Formats: sequence, C-alpha cells, structure tokens
Amino acid sequence: SGPLMDRIDLHVEVVPVPFKDRRSSPRLERVVRVLSPQVQGYSALTRDISEEGCCLVLGQIVEPGGRLQIELDVDAADNIAMRIEAEARWSAPDLISGKNLLGCRFLNLQPRQRRQLKSFLTTVSTNQSSAPLNPLAPPTPPPSRS
Repeated sequence: SGPLMDRIDLHVEVVPVPFKDRRSSPRLERVVRVLSPQVQGYSALTRDISEEGCCLVLGQIVEPGGRLQIELDVDAADNIAMRIEAEARWSAPDLISGKNLLGCRFLNLQPRQRRQLKSFLTTVSTNQSSAPLNPLAPPTPPPSRS
C-alpha cells in the first residue's frame, strides 16, 4: 500500500578505471583553459595534464579516435598560447560535474612546445598557489594571521 521504496540512499564509490593506465609521464591535477574549434563553446578546462596529454572536461561527447586542434593557456613566460594537435583516446561521463571527460594524447609536439609544457608542469608542481585542483570545489580560505 506504500511506495516500493521509502528512501533511496545515494552512494558514490570511486571505481577503478576499466583499462590499464599506460601513461608514460605522470599527470598533475591542474585546471588549464583550453580553446578548440572542435569543442562546444570553443572552450574547456583540463582535469589533469602531463607532458604527453590531458583530460578535458567537456559539455559534449567526443568519440575516441578523432583529432582536435587545441590551444593550452599555460601562462608561459613568452605569454603565447600553445597550439597543439591532440588525439581523443577515451571518453567517459564525469560523475562529479555531470559533464563528459575526454582523455587526449598530444601529437607532434615541437621541442620548443615540449620545453614550454615541461616548464609549466614543473612550475605548477612546485607552486601550490596556482589554479585550483578542482574548479567545482569552493576556494580554500587563506590561513588566518594571528
């Protein structure tokens, strides 16, 4: 005579990735703005980034195997955005934001781009005051000065 379910418990677990991690360089959880004509709204953010690729948070589904022309806003000393060709390697729903994740591998990086990216990654790994790890998380208040 009552509803079949009085209550639904929402429980989210971190599930292991269903494929082997084959990354050749470690990824840093950093938010970087990315521009691309293949991305809805021409703009996206990274979830993480490495010397070899990145994970994009998108408002659309992109099929693996496609190529994207992207510009990474890595705030390098020369203040020039890095233009890179990337290959979509995998796609999955993002349970945190409700958007979609796209794993990308950078293709044909020039030596100058590789140095620029490595410099950026070295800087952000030693400077914890750069972009937040999770753009959806509330900002951490500065420590109180007492």
